[in-house]
Amino acid sequence: MPSQLLPGNFLSQIVLSTTSGTKIDLSARSNKVKIIVVYRGQFCPFCLGTLTDIQKSLTMLSQKGMEVIAVSADPVELAAKFVKDNGFTFTVACGLQEHQMHQLGLYVSDPKNYEVQTFRFAEPGYIVVKPDGIILYRAEASHPMGGRPNFGNIIAGYEWSLQNGKDHPEYVGHVWGNVKPAGHAGQTSQLLPGMNFPAMSFPLVQGGTADLSARSNKVKIIVVYRGQFCPFCLGTLKDIQNSLTMLSQKGMEVIAVSADPVEVAAKFVKDNGFSFPVACGLQEHQMHQLGLYVSDPKNYEVQTFRFAEPAYFVVKPDGVILYRAESSHPMGGRPNFGNIIAGYEWSLQNGKDHPEYVGHVWGNVKRTGTSQSVVLAGTPEWYKETLAKNEYICIVFYRGKWCPFCKAQLKDVQAVVDEMKRAGVAVYGHTAETQEQANAAQKEWGLDFDLIGNPDLSLAQFLAKEGIVAPVIQPDKRYQNSMVQPAIVFVRRRDGAVLFRWAHVPALSNLGGAKDRPVFQKVWELLSKKLNAPQSELPIKADSIPTGGIFSVLCRCSRKA
Repeated sequence: MPSQLLPGNFLSQIVLSTTSGTKIDLSARSNKVKIIVVYRGQFCPFCLGTLTDIQKSLTMLSQKGMEVIAVSADPVELAAKFVKDNGFTFTVACGLQEHQMHQLGLYVSDPKNYEVQTFRFAEPGYIVVKPDGIILYRAEASHPMGGRPNFGNIIAGYEWSLQNGKDHPEYVGHVWGNVKPAGHAGQTSQLLPGMNFPAMSFPLVQGGTADLSARSNKVKIIVVYRGQFCPFCLGTLKDIQNSLTMLSQKGMEVIAVSADPVEVAAKFVKDNGFSFPVACGLQEHQMHQLGLYVSDPKNYEVQTFRFAEPAYFVVKPDGVILYRAESSHPMGGRPNFGNIIAGYEWSLQNGKDHPEYVGHVWGNVKRTGTSQSVVLAGTPEWYKETLAKNEYICIVFYRGKWCPFCKAQLKDVQAVVDEMKRAGVAVYGHTAETQEQANAAQKEWGLDFDLIGNPDLSLAQFLAKEGIVAPVIQPDKRYQNSMVQPAIVFVRRRDGAVLFRWAHVPALSNLGGAKDRPVFQKVWELLSKKLNAPQSELPIKADSIPTGGIFSVLCRCSRKA
């Protein structure tokens, strides 16, 4: 996917015009579940079919407490005519700009194949947003035949998540597909159509190995499935089995791949009689390399490892990606083989009819100024982007993995991190150590929030310059540049208000910045009551928070990570 505005995050603020002449903020909170459906434009027959399905589903969706907003890049006059001609009664927003398409993590296409189209447009996608503004599900495709919502499945999935939260309170707030790549602020690789599929080899259940990037005399459809535990995936693989003859006649072959170990995948294949190649052992770093959504197994007692959510790639015989689509949840990201065949045959015929379009693919417009669309974590740019995506942000500066006082403080954060996330707070630890050292600390200390290592000190310097918080930067030979002393800051997105700030000033009395830090649970206890307080009541005074001494630190450090 081009970028990752992941489930569990707040939807970015995007204000658009509607065909009825009003303005709408896609991120605005509501008393309903919001399904934002991105369509390519009035020129696309697949999109007309999707919007017609929406119109037919309005009563059912309303009964389930859901509303739909359709969005495209079409100018208002073009979208208004389209709505009127087709009798659509739901909200249709228009004028989606290219930077907003990338902001939402959509694939973007040039209009080369469309004489009536003179501007770039987003390929299909949809985002399901809870009433509190948090993204629950999302899916997108690089081509017109994918990325279409199945409303029955979306309703079933949402109702399951509500019931699962009642049956298993410990899973409230857990969402699929929100595992970030280590060391990046929610970003992943930008493996776009028109690029070569990366070199990856996996063991095959049937014996031997499969190199997914290997050239072939056939079009390759690579189907990523979650694992043997998933009934939706079983349905997808059965569809593959039933479609093998048709696909072979069209010069296509299918290979399925998952994170399942070989013995689990082998039993699954044998029990279901699948005769196509099935690869296994997909690793987490490979999932992120492919731009897939990755899930923790919290909801699955039989699952003990992270897995990729559904996706598929269509790869030409020369190894170049033609189409791709992915979903953050089990009800999406499934290939429709009839549509894929039709799209591929259209591209071949279009190349013959219009030689100037040979090599043109949908959904391959990169974000301007970058080939990877990655913002380095822990930089001022990362801070601005992260704050734009979340209602609140909390950054805890710590000295390093070597410091037992920092370990104790971050364990205090861990004790309330789930509460904070449910309240819309994005939580990060930040150190002037390297990212490798930060990753090691996160793993060793058992933290469920990201630690960011950025030795260039740019974030601490930026926050100080902006008057947000001023961590003390102190020379230390153990660091590439200098050490950042402990600090804590909470910031609110909508008005930029600083809710709480504290920066430790090293002195003999606090052992050079080690002890006498505010007890984080007490910080959160006060702050949770002030999240929506007027600026006149902020920031909360740091001297109103009790501090921890050496004995309490030793006790907290003795907890099991």
